[in-house]
Parts: sequence; structure tokens; C-alpha cells
Amino acid sequence: MEFFPEISLLIDKLQRERIDINGLTESAKGAFLVHLCKKLDSGILFITPFHSDLESIKKNVEFFLNFFNGKRSVLLFPEPFHDPFTPDSIYRENIIKRIEFYKAFIELEKPLVLTSPKALLKPMISKKYVKDLFLILRVEGELEKEELQKKLVLFGYKNVDYVSFKGEMAIRGGIIDFFSPKEENPVRVEIIDDRIGSLRYFDPSTQRSIRQIEEAEVISLIEYPSSPEFIEYWHDKKQDRFKDYFDYHEAEESLENLNFLPPLSNEYFDTFDEFFKDFVIVLNERKKIKDEIEKIEDEWKEIYERELKKGKNPPPLYIFSFDKLKNSLEKGINLSEFEGSRSSIFIDARKNVSYISRAFQFFEDLKDILGKRGTVFIVLRSDYLIKRISEELEEQKIPFFLISDFSQMRKKSLNILKGDLQEGFYLPQQNLYLYTEKEIIGERGKIEKRRLYQPFTSTFRDLKDGDYIVHDTHGIGIFRGLKKLEVQNQILELLEIEYRDGDRLYITPERMNEIHKYSGGGKPDLDKLGGVTWEKTKKRIKKALREMAMELLNLYALRKSVKGYAFSPDTEWQKEFEEAFPFEETEDQRRVTEEVKRDMESESPMDRLLCGDVGYGKTEVAMRASFKAVIDGKQVAVLCPTTILAIQHLNTFRKRFSGYPVRIEGLTRLTPKKEAKRIIDDLKRGLIDIIIGTHRLLSSDIGFRDLGLLIIDEEQRFGVAQKEKLKKLKTSVDVLTMTATPIPRTLYMSLSGIRDLSIIKTPPKDRLAVQCFVVQFSKDLIRDAIRRELERGGQVYFVHNRIENIYKLADFVKKIVPEARVDVIHGRMKGEEMEKKMIKFINKEFDVLVTTTIIENGIDIPLVNTLIVNRADTFGLAQLYQLKGRVGRSNRQAFAYFLIPPEKSLSEDAIKRLKALREFADLGSSFRLAAMDLEIRGAGNLLGPQQHGHIQAVGFDYYIKLLEETVRELKGEYVEEKPIEIQLGFDIVIPEDYISDFSERLSFYKRISSINDLKEIEIIESDARDRFGSPPKQFQNILQYGKIKFLAKQKSIIFIKREDSSLTITFGENPPVNPENIVSLFKRYKGNLKGNSIFVSLEGRDEKSILQEIVDLLNAI
Repeated sequence: MEFFPEISLLIDKLQRERIDINGLTESAKGAFLVHLCKKLDSGILFITPFHSDLESIKKNVEFFLNFFNGKRSVLLFPEPFHDPFTPDSIYRENIIKRIEFYKAFIELEKPLVLTSPKALLKPMISKKYVKDLFLILRVEGELEKEELQKKLVLFGYKNVDYVSFKGEMAIRGGIIDFFSPKEENPVRVEIIDDRIGSLRYFDPSTQRSIRQIEEAEVISLIEYPSSPEFIEYWHDKKQDRFKDYFDYHEAEESLENLNFLPPLSNEYFDTFDEFFKDFVIVLNERKKIKDEIEKIEDEWKEIYERELKKGKNPPPLYIFSFDKLKNSLEKGINLSEFEGSRSSIFIDARKNVSYISRAFQFFEDLKDILGKRGTVFIVLRSDYLIKRISEELEEQKIPFFLISDFSQMRKKSLNILKGDLQEGFYLPQQNLYLYTEKEIIGERGKIEKRRLYQPFTSTFRDLKDGDYIVHDTHGIGIFRGLKKLEVQNQILELLEIEYRDGDRLYITPERMNEIHKYSGGGKPDLDKLGGVTWEKTKKRIKKALREMAMELLNLYALRKSVKGYAFSPDTEWQKEFEEAFPFEETEDQRRVTEEVKRDMESESPMDRLLCGDVGYGKTEVAMRASFKAVIDGKQVAVLCPTTILAIQHLNTFRKRFSGYPVRIEGLTRLTPKKEAKRIIDDLKRGLIDIIIGTHRLLSSDIGFRDLGLLIIDEEQRFGVAQKEKLKKLKTSVDVLTMTATPIPRTLYMSLSGIRDLSIIKTPPKDRLAVQCFVVQFSKDLIRDAIRRELERGGQVYFVHNRIENIYKLADFVKKIVPEARVDVIHGRMKGEEMEKKMIKFINKEFDVLVTTTIIENGIDIPLVNTLIVNRADTFGLAQLYQLKGRVGRSNRQAFAYFLIPPEKSLSEDAIKRLKALREFADLGSSFRLAAMDLEIRGAGNLLGPQQHGHIQAVGFDYYIKLLEETVRELKGEYVEEKPIEIQLGFDIVIPEDYISDFSERLSFYKRISSINDLKEIEIIESDARDRFGSPPKQFQNILQYGKIKFLAKQKSIIFIKREDSSLTITFGENPPVNPENIVSLFKRYKGNLKGNSIFVSLEGRDEKSILQEIVDLLNAI
């Protein structure tokens, strides 16, 4: 079966003339391209108008390549910059992607290349010089240190003292470090006698090697050849007019500016038509491409003339391939959905009907299509959805086949397969239908598999020499690394802590569970080793924790004792409502929804706290709970701290509930009096199902006919009086409280049993990373950044944290971008005025919001995708991290510009903060620490300001430990743990040649010493094996120590010592030991009992298995 039988007729025609094809939907174009690849023997250059569409087109094409078993490689060639005149407009990630493209291109045969006009305007490196963009390093390979140093400089790497970020290099003696953008870790090259002696990855935070490697690749950061011939040519031919752009001798840092230089010779560069010679050009919407080229040309001319007026020498416009690109539009194949001419070939491909919220109709139509001998494909992205649809089809008695590709397809049947296709289509002439979940369930965001934050502090992953650390008994000190020492014939790797007055404490691996990283903000005072201050601090905090936990426990017990309304189990309507959710549920969302519904169906009133960042799906959970309540005839109240949030929720609820007989109204201080009176009356009469409003809902004139569910958004932002009213309202109805403040998982675990909490930690969409620029304040840059955003229909936040001259800055923006509609908000404004302005901004009544850091937390404005922060050097990293999170909340590329004064005027701390922001790959540890700082603030918000002070006093990890102990004490579960001393005569060291990174070793020591279940040992071993390979004997010994310590704790053993073949085991008070077990033990081993100790002979036992013997012995007690 052919999807597009017309293609065969096109091939001959293609040799003689251009071809116009219209009628294809965007999704069908991907299928058409793949069919074209199978018929053509040449490479294909596919040009689409907008760079932002390339990733989705690539996914579309790759799906159909897999589906039809196509063999063609797909390459993406991105645009290098916004314009060739301002270095700050460079897309650093895209330069690397372009260089990777060059390499892949010369290695592959006749690929399908996807690109956009701007990518093709800049001359491309000639194919024979592509090899000069890479350098392969191999152990034992010949290489002079000076040669590598020169190559790295020519590749654009910046010389620094210590390599921390991508694009940096450092030289120390015969060692050269560099951090390639392609790598997760930087590489250390050791050169001995002009040969590479070793290559190894190292940890940029500790500067310690991680592991040896045999080969490493250095990739250029500059899209220019670096061959000796080109360099010589450059020096001979460079003209004075380019001195502003680059000088090898005077400005190494400006090497990146080579990306903007005009090519000096046709020998080294090709225009796009020369580079893609013999490729068939396929255009996606010729007219749109032509319009885009003309728009770019006009914009570049304007910037070029502006630069000339400044006395600069910008690259001449004639070097860019505008004319050639325009001429190429008259060749090849043009695909268009609507645009056609008399000579056009029409392929009838149509969009599918949407069945969102109409599942029953979808299955009825399927029966009709199959009855008319149609062929149907349903493409779903997850096994979960395939299972769900399959069950429904079986229930509807519709036969289907599960297939993996086109070769298994059954004609005139229903075929289901797994795949990532964004949208389907149907071909009437072939009677062929291809559906995706978008048409059946709704448009979906890709599930992000990686968790946003892991509880990294408790694993010591980021602990560095000089960090503050907390010991259970001795308090706050400074971590001074790991030291190997021989103690009683054992080699141990000990953790060293420095206390006040320089005193040192060494901790053995099996007692590292007594150590916690300090995370509390600021610099704490060091404790005195053996002093009394720490014990007093612990007692004070423990007392406060006990009072707080008692209050929570009493409230929890009270709610469990009160009989509330038990909601009915889910109905078919509930199922249909949930299936109409326009995104694929994350695992967290599914779990949390079930937790909420389970609470609602119980007789005890629900009081659940739901935590999750903006856009993570909290509102969807709330809407499902609301639907459940309304179906049972109950009313729902949604309480918001601000008018803006109330209006956003009102719009979201109304859109989601459309198609259902549910009346939803809003009530805020902006609601007109007459309308408010009508709403209040209808609410009392039960004519309104869901009411959404601010604290106005807590007024005395508000009444309900039958309130069943109260949803509170950001309760911590309400005042004391409002919270008191909420307490009274909460007693008899189900309550779901939501917060966008991140709550640490450890706090969530410690509160389980005294507060019902649910956390959504999984981001629902595979959002593009926000591209960050740290640049000096520039009128031109600000104007260009704002215009770029406005051109794509977006909006801009301009953060300026000085109220006294914020209006002056707003006037400046109006002057440089007169077409922009600009307004201002700041913290001294009246609440009502600020709310009205924010609502106008949300409704797109103006484009640029000049604001202080008061930007509303919790508000989701997808159109705001450019952030400009003035004087970014004056902000803390956590603040910058939080501000950066205000943009990039949709699938659009977002940009953040952090404006700074000249670097010479910045403090060292400010430079470090801004350096962290310059990372253009994954978020580094600095950002993870900023994220953790926000979580700690979140804990303070949840527990109250007093508890936030306690967190600062002892550090977050130790605070959580005290909280857990307090809760267990109140529940009658807590038993004080006595320190366990273990001396078995074996080395307790994780070999560096197994795990070279000390922070990783420390993390494993901590995990092993802290186990609460023997199964955790298996998990730790599996983790180590997966990441580092088969564990050596020393690592296995430490795992056995972990088991021994755990079993000793279970039996109240406080001391275990082996001397030669004798083993001493000493018990603490009231050990849970059966005397019969001791008797049985002495039958297997020679031994005796003396006081609270037993003595056992291990004579004749195999030394290699002695640790396992001790594990078995402890199990037998």
C-alpha cells in the first residue's frame, strides 16, 4: 500500500522543472519527505521558514523513517546567530551543533538535511576543511604540549587557572585541561616526552580525576578552519577593517567573534548552493520562506547601517547569500498546505477531526471507517496509553492489531503502534486514516523522565573541602576532605572535620551516618569540640519541634475522628473527564490524583497539601477533584491569594469544564457589585457548582448550599485573620491546599503520618532550556532583544530593582522601542493597581513589563519568553535562578539577558555568580545549590518563620533528622540509637581506581552507613556496578560492614571486635535477643557469655569469608 503513489510521477518531472505540491498537512509533509527519500538517489535539503520548527519537523520525519524502515540519515543545520553584527546575539549551542553537523555530513552518504533560511546565509566551511574543526587525542599518540595549547586557543577555548565551565582550558606543566561542549566532564591530558601519557575525565568542582579514557575529541567553538594554511593566510591577508572583530595577539577572548567575520577566501568557504551541490531542494511553504528572507535582509541592513554610524566596520552584506537563496526558491519541490497554482499537483491529505471529550464518537467513527474497508493507524507514545486504548477497543468489540512498523500493517484493519508523532492526517483517496493521541485525547507535552531535583544534600554529592558540616554529637564544623590512615592494623578512609580553634575530628566510614551537610543559608558559627553550646541548641530546637509536631498530630487526629462526607467512587463521566486531559499524565500526577480521590472517598475529611512548581499539573489534579465533587452534587470553592491567580484559575477551569453542565463563577474585588450580588445569591441557592475567588470568599455574606470541597492556593500567603477563618471552614469539608513553593522530599517523608502531603516533582513538558546571556548594558542589545520577542508575538519582563528610577528606565525602553507598549509595576504600588496591570499584561494589552523582583510567583504567562535583568551582579544566585524560571514555560525558546556594568567594576563573588549563568548546557551544581536554597525557604514557608530560624541554626539535613526523631517519639516509635563501634581488622576503603571522585566515594560511605533495610545494600551494589563496573573485594567488604552495622543496630549491639580468631560482641541495655538463640549459637561456635558480652571463636573459618560468617552469626542471634 502506497501512501503517496503520486511521487513516482514526480521524479522525471523534477529533472526538468520546479514542482509545486499543495494539499499536504504539516504531518503529512513528514511522511511525504520520507517517501521522497526512498525514491530519490540524491541528498535532500529541506528548508522551512522558521528555525523554531526544526526540532518538531525532525521528530516527525524520524517517526516516518522508522515506520517505513527508511535508511536515510536526518541532520539538522541550525542558524548560528540572530544577526552577524552583534556578538551577543550568537547562539552558542547552535554553533556547536553546526560544527557537529559538518562532521556528520562528511561521514554520511546523501543525508536529509533540515534547515531554515538564516542558517544558509552565512558562507559554510568548505568540505575539505571540515577536518580542521576537530582533533582526536589518543593515549600514546604523538603530540607536543605547545601544539595542543595552540590548537585549543585557535578553537576558541579560554585560558583560565582552573577549568570549571565548558569552553575553558588550563595549562599546568605537562598537564592540559579542557572542557569540550560535547562532554559531561572536562578532560585532563598528561603529555610526557611529546606523547600523550594519559587521558582522564575529572570533576570540575573538586578538580579530581574521575576515570581514565583511551580517546578524547576536541571540538572547535568557532565555525572557522584552524589549519596551518588558513592561519598563515589569515595573518598575510587580514585587513585593518577587521581589527575590531579579531586580533590573535591582543585579544584571545574575542576568538569567538570569528563566528561573525566575513570569509576572506572562497577556497576555505562555500556558499550553501556549492556545499549542497546535487542536493534536491524541498521547500516548506515557498511564500513564507521568501517573506522571511526579505524580513531578515531588511533587519540586517538596519543593524549594518547603525554599526557604520557608530564608526565600526561591520561585515559587508554582500558576503551573505541573499540573492542565491532567493534564486533557489525557483527550483526543486515546494510543499504547501493551501497555496496552489494551475500547475500545482494536488495531494489530498486532510487533518483529522478532533475527538477530545468525545471518546464515544471516536469509537463509533472507527466502526464506520472499518465497515467501509478503511485502513486505520493509531500512534501512541506510551505503553500505558496503548493498554488504555486496547482495553476500550476490546470493550467496544473493535478488532485491532498491535504492530511495530509498516511492514506488519494489516490493510483494511485497525493497526496500533508505539511512536512519537505529534499529529495525524487522513488520505481520502487511499481510504487511509492515521490518528495520534492529539486527536483522541488532546495535545500532549513530552514527559520529562529526569527528576528536577534529587535529594542531593543527603548523599553528600556536592560536598567540597571547606563546606560546613554537622555532626550529631559535636555540632557544626568545616569539612576538610577524606584522609587515609592506619588505625589498629586497618587502613581507613576517614572524614576530617575542623572545629573552632583548629581542633580536628576524624569519622570512620561506618559512622558517617552521624554526619550531615549544613544547608541553611549564610555562614554559621563553628562549635567548640567538647563544648556545651551545641547540646543547648539541640534541646531548644527539639522543644520547639515537639510543640509544632504535637499541634499537627492533634489536628490530624481530630480530622480523622470527625465524620465527613464520603464521595462516591469514580463514574464513567469522571473517567471521560480525566481522559480528556490535554497532556500525558506524569507518574506523579497519576499517583497524586489517586491519593486525593482516595481521601475524598473516605469518611474522614480530607486535608491534603499538594506541592509542585508552576506548570507541573497541580491545577489539573484540583479540577479532577472538583469534577468528582460536582458529580456528587457538592459545591466547590477555590480560594486564591491574589485576583490575578483567581482570574487565571477561572479561565483554566472554564476551558477544561467546557462541554459539561457545570457552572463556574469568579468573585474578586474587581467583580462589579451588581454581578457580585447575583453570584452570592446563586451560590447560596446552589445554582453555582464551582466558585473561584480571593479572600472575598471568606466574607460573612458568603454562604453555600452544600460545600463539599475547598481548594486553597498558596495558603501561606494569606494573613492571620484569613487563616483563622479558614480553620473554621476546614472542620467539616474536604480541603486540598496547593503550593508552588518547592518542598524538599526529606521534609515530606518526615511529616508523613502527621500531615497528608503529595508532591509533583516531574516536569510535564520537555521544555527548551532558557538561553542565558551575561552582557554589558547596551541600548542596541536591549532594543534588539525586545524587538525579537515582539516579532514572534511574545512579551518581555524587564527587571529593575530600584523603585526610585524605575519609571526613567521604562521611558528609556519606550524611546528605543517606540512600537512596544510598556508599563511598570513595583512593590510600593497599591495591590489593586498592581493586579489590574498584571491582568492587562496577561491579556496582552501591553508588551513589556518593567518590574522589580515582585513578579508574581505562581502565575503562568506562556507568552513571556524574554527576560532582561538590569544590574544582575547585585542579585544572589538563588534570586537569578528564580527569575530565570519566570520565562521558558512553553515550548518556545526563551532568552534571559543578565545586564552587568563593565567587568572591572564587579566584585569577585559577582563574577563567580555570573560565570555560573554563562553555562549553556546542563544546570551545574551551582544551580542545584540555588534550587536547594529555594527548597529550604519552602520548608520555612510550610512550617512557619520560627522553624526557618531553627533550620538556619542547625542546617536543613540535621533539622530533618531532629524532626523525624520528634515525630517518632510522639508516635511511640522512637528508640535512641547508640553509636556502634566495629573493629574487624579489614581495610575500610573504597579504592580510588574504582571510584576516583572523592565526593562519590563519600556519598557511598554515607549511604552504606545509613541503611535502614538490608535491601538497600543490594540497591547500592547494583548502583555501583551500573556506574563503575564490577565492585572489587574492598567495596564488597564495606557492603558487608553495612550489613553488620544494620544487624547490630537491630539487636542493640554497641561493640563488635575481632582479634585473630576471637570475636567479641557487646550488647546495650535491654537487647531484643532470645536466650535460646544464644544457646543455639554456642552449639555452632565455641564461645561463652560474660556480663552483657558474648565471646565467640572463629578458629578454622576461612579468612576470605569471615565477614559473611559474622553476618550469618548476627542473623542467628
